[in-house]
Amino acid sequence: MSLEREPEFLTREAIDDLHYGAIERHGGHHGVLNEHLLESAINQPQQTYHIDGADL
Repeated sequence: MSLEREPEFLTREAIDDLHYGAIERHGGHHGVLNEHLLESAINQPQQTYHIDGADL
């Protein structure tokens, strides 16, 4: 029996919070240049793990 747990992937909300905090601390512009590319980047690790069978 494996005691290995499934990884916890970052959510869009968590990434938005991290981005907001980084902008507040270090400066820059709020907002996202390309929503579709961001969504793709967020979903890629899950795709790789669940569909392609990759491990950590």
